[in-house]
Amino acid sequence: MSIGSVMIKTPEEHVITMLAVAGGFVQVGPEGVTLLAESAELAEDIDVIRASHAEDRARERLSREFADIDVERARVALEKALNRKRVAERAKARPTALV
Repeated sequence: MSIGSVMIKTPEEHVITMLAVAGGFVQVGPEGVTLLAESAELAEDIDVIRASHAEDRARERLSREFADIDVERARVALEKALNRKRVAERAKARPTALV
């Protein structure tokens, strides 16, 4: 798994939960599904303003020619910030209750 989102539907509880995730893996078996991620954040816990600031910082790092900048790290930071914002927006637009 790389940077992305996970939507968990729990019909018995009639709830949809969205998460922003990065790294890790998913295992599907007869007992259920196991998600092991390096980072996971519930959509309702995402601070969109903080994610926007992280996006701005990453874009600034990538736009400058610094000898000491880790371009890959800045690119990953940008992807994570954009993913967090996208998951928060999708969660607002999608109902959280299954009926």
